[in-house]
This record gives sequence, C-alpha cells and structure tokens, in this order.
Amino acid sequence: MFSKPRNLKHLAKLYRYLLLITLVSIILLSYYTINQKLPIITSKSKNAHIFNTPGCSIPNLSITNAKIRKLIYDMPPIVCNEGVGPLFQSDFISIHLLHDALSTYNVTSDNLDCCYQYFKRRCPNNDEKDTQIDFEECVQFTNDFLIDKNKDFVKIECRSRDDTTQMIYEDYFASISLKPIENQDNDYTTNEDQLNVLILGIDAVSRMNLHRQMPKTVEYLQELQAVEMLGYNKIGDNSFPNLIVMLSGHNETELNNACRPTDDSFYDDCEFIWDKFKSNGYITAFGEDTANIGLFTYERRGFHEQPTDYYYNHFDFIAENNVGNTKFSGINQCIGSRARYEVLLDYVSNYAITMNENKRKHFGYFWTTSLTHDYLNMAKLGDDSYRNWLSGLELNDTALILMSDHGMRFGEFRNTYQGVLEDRLPFLFVVLPEWYRKKHSEAYNNLKINRERLITLYDVHQTLLHLSDVKNYQKTNKNSLGISLFEEISNKRTCDDAGIDPHWCTCKESNALSPDHPEIIKVVNFTLNEHINALLKQYDECYNLLLNVILDGRHFVSNSNVNYEDYTVTFRTIPGGGIFEATVRKYNDSNEYNLLGTISRLNLYGNQSKCVHDVYAKLFCYCKK
Repeated sequence: MFSKPRNLKHLAKLYRYLLLITLVSIILLSYYTINQKLPIITSKSKNAHIFNTPGCSIPNLSITNAKIRKLIYDMPPIVCNEGVGPLFQSDFISIHLLHDALSTYNVTSDNLDCCYQYFKRRCPNNDEKDTQIDFEECVQFTNDFLIDKNKDFVKIECRSRDDTTQMIYEDYFASISLKPIENQDNDYTTNEDQLNVLILGIDAVSRMNLHRQMPKTVEYLQELQAVEMLGYNKIGDNSFPNLIVMLSGHNETELNNACRPTDDSFYDDCEFIWDKFKSNGYITAFGEDTANIGLFTYERRGFHEQPTDYYYNHFDFIAENNVGNTKFSGINQCIGSRARYEVLLDYVSNYAITMNENKRKHFGYFWTTSLTHDYLNMAKLGDDSYRNWLSGLELNDTALILMSDHGMRFGEFRNTYQGVLEDRLPFLFVVLPEWYRKKHSEAYNNLKINRERLITLYDVHQTLLHLSDVKNYQKTNKNSLGISLFEEISNKRTCDDAGIDPHWCTCKESNALSPDHPEIIKVVNFTLNEHINALLKQYDECYNLLLNVILDGRHFVSNSNVNYEDYTVTFRTIPGGGIFEATVRKYNDSNEYNLLGTISRLNLYGNQSKCVHDVYAKLFCYCKK
C-alpha cells in the first residue's frame, strides 16, 4: 500500500535531477554563445561572397590575389628626428631629463639651461581659423618638474649656457588635467548600464587591408570577442562626408542647412554626438593626429568655443608645426623623436586611465591619420603599436569602437577592381565588456546578426545614441536610415534602404566593358563636360580639362523591372593627368544621363589646385599659375 508514494517520490527526485541538468546546459550554452570567438572571414574563406543576403551580396576577394601581390610590400621603418632620441620624457605626471641622452646633444646637466611653458587653445576671432594658441611665461627648471594638474599642454626649450642664443632642444608634451563635471551623479553617470565609450579611427584602411597589414591587431581584437561588421559600406568619397554622418546623424548638405549658413561659419551651432553624452553627464574628448588637415579644419573654420572638455588638436598643431619631421607625401610622421600617431595613442590611454581612476563616465572620439593616409602598406608599421595599445586598455566598463572611414582612395592599388571594392569597405569592430554581453544578451545577439548585414555610419550614429541613454532608448523604425546595431537589421536591406549612392554600393554585380564601348565613351563625355568642366567654369584660375584616355568601364547588372542602366567609368584628363571615377545612370526611355553620387579622384593633386580653396573643386582644378 506504500508503493505508489515511493514511486511518486522517486519521480519527483528524477524530475529535479533532469531540471538541474537542463539549467546547467542552458547556462553553458549561453556562456558559449556570448563568449565564442566569431569567425573572421579572410582570404582563406572559400565562399564567393563575404555574405549573401536577399538585399546585398558582397564579393569575397582574396587579400593576396595575384593581381595585387606586386603592390603589397614592406615599407621602410619610420626613423624620427634622423635617429636622434629625446632629451626629456613624460610619464604624464612629471617631465624628467634623460641623462644618458646628454652626450647626444653635446651638453652636460651643469650647462643645460631649460624652461617650460604651458599653453592652451584660444578662441579664434571672427577673421581667424581655429588654430589659435596662448602661451604662458617660460619657467626655468633643472632636470625635472611636476606637471600642473590644471594644465593640459606644455612646451620645453633648452639652450647651452655656453651659447644662450642657440636653442639645442625643443619638445611638446600633452597631459590630462582634471576638469569640473557638469550634471555629476545624475541618472546616467550612476547607472552601471551606461558604458564609457571610446572611438579610435585609423584613416584609409579597408577591412581587407587591416587583415592584410595588421594581423596582430586583428588577432587581439578577436581575443577581446570583438564583433567585426562585414557589411560596413562607406557613404561618401573622403573622411568628411562619412564621419560627419557618424558624428551628427546628417549628411553634409543637411548639416550646412541646419547650422552652418556660410562656408566661413564655425561649427558651434551644430549638434554632435559628444554633445549628447555631455548633456548626460559624461566627460568628452576629441583629438586628431593630423590637425592641420583635420575633419573641421581642412579648408574649414573649425570651432569658436572648444567643442569638448578635452581637445587635443591644438597640441598637434603647434607641435607638428615646430618640431614635426620625417615627411611622407606631405605629412610629418613624427613630433620630435616620437611617431605622431603613437603620441595620440598615449594621450588616449592617459585619458582613459585618468577618467577610470577618478570614476568619471567618459566619451572619446580620436582619429589617427598620419601613418595610413597616403600609403597602402604603411599600416603594417603600426601593427605592434595598435595591438599593444589595445592590450593596455581597461575595458570592463567601456564600449570600444575601432574603425576606419574608407579604404585607400588613390594610387596604383586603387586602380584595380579589388581597390575599387576595398575603398568602399572600411573596417569596423565593436568591443563590449563580458558582463554587458551577458546582461544585454538580446542586444549582443543582434550585434552578431548584424555583422552580416549591410550597414553604414548612419547606423553607428544611432548606436552611439543608444549607448548614450540605454535606459530610455526608443527602438528605431525598421525602415529608418540609421538603425542601432543592437537592433536586428533586415537581411533584405539594400543600398537604397541604407542611404548608399550607387557609386559607393558594393552589393551590385558588374561586368567589365571595353574602354572603346560606345556607351562608355558617352558616359565619360557626359561626366567630363556636364560636371567637371561645368564646375571649373566658375573658376577662371583653372584650366578646362580634356580627355586623355579612358582607363576602365563597367556595367552593373540591373533588375529587369527597371528602365535604366548604371555604368562606372575611369578616365585620365589633361593637363595635370588627373584620374577620375564616376557612376552614371542612363535612362532607357529618354536616353538621359544622371550622375550618381560624387566624382572620385584616384590620384593625388598635390599643389596643382592650390589656387582654389573649395574642397570639391580642388579635386579637378589644374591652376593656370
């Protein structure tokens, strides 16, 4: 009579055991899903496409195929200051004399006469650019000194007491002062789900060239469980039309119409992503290692008031101008005895360390250009430095975005079909802390899904808005131009849906046509006469351009339901030898032509266009004088 209860007791025990096994399995599966290393698609992949969705198929070309192998080679190392090392060194707290270097400068510590001089940005007057600097008095010191905690930048100059008229050493150092916090201890800065955000850019590096040139950096990113966005497609020619979308959410025309009425206007009335973070109590920072050709200062006025709490650019302006050296294609690679990009990397590390030690939520946007802007193979020289920089970051409370804006835009490599694609497909990695990936597993899983979706910097902007206010973020409409990468993006998304002009779209298949094909000749003549020379008519100081030779023509495979054909052409003009690329649409019913997007210049113009200052006209102008 007791058998039935014993069976029930046995079944209950068995049920609890099976439940425990199921829960453990779910936990282990979740941990594996969150922590697994995502596969990296490289030249070893056998797939014909990087990914293939109903909306977009991007070709998967080898990173070392035979047609480009001759263009991949080792560059000579950067030797700063002709091999002469520094006389002083900074640990961001103090600056001290390197005694072993005294003999190099033919001086002893007894007859060394040095002073330090703090300097800072000054707001420009209405007729000035955003490059103004104020210096304080030069203070004498012996051997070393502590950096004032309220100062960011300092200059050192030294003379020999034997000849005080001759400066024997000059150097510049950047540090991080502690600035007052606005909106301290609000709902954002005290919310653990609000991550610090660091963005670091490496200019002009395609996704494939990062794998080709910087394998150590890629490998370490994989160790960090970084999510690589395989379908990241650029939306404009150069840095500005791409990055301005990420920073503001608007294209250049929209931004100018909204807050910059004239070409001489500052950018103060424009709202950028750092303003959103700052209004939520974050400390903000912005810096570029080539401020002389910076995003807001190359043929532009920059800002009147300082845009962020920490603004590195004025340090780079003065240091590069006075002790810059080792010029590659017009860009100084060094500040004194230090590589220019490494100086900025050290600054970013110090910024993150200082903010973390003082428990301050922070946002930082930094861009390195000097090493990679002009040469396909220079990135390899920075592989160790970028990898070591990554390994030194404390990322437990930080979202890191490592990215580029476009691939190599000019040169022999760019003239290949692979170069065309790589220009349009820069790299983008997103790193999130492990605890955040677990707590926000749905968002993280969407991020992993989106690695095989077509995305743009409109989406990155929306992602930054998401990170700036995780608690109150409202999901975007699935048809929006920008969608947070923490929301699933449709696999049916096309270039049109994402706001990518056909000229930049990598989703369409194309076929090569002969340069003497009648349609290619018509497209070239239309581009040259109706656009390039029509623009140059506004500039009396520029020559009218003539066709020299058609170099390439491609026809894009179109949907049978459309009444147009798209063509991309590449051609050289004279005088000046400019090489241009354009995508043009021909409407079959009217035989009319329409330029799609902008015209790209595929070789450097150098000083050919120094007589004009409009950034677009510079691409085409060959000055008469």
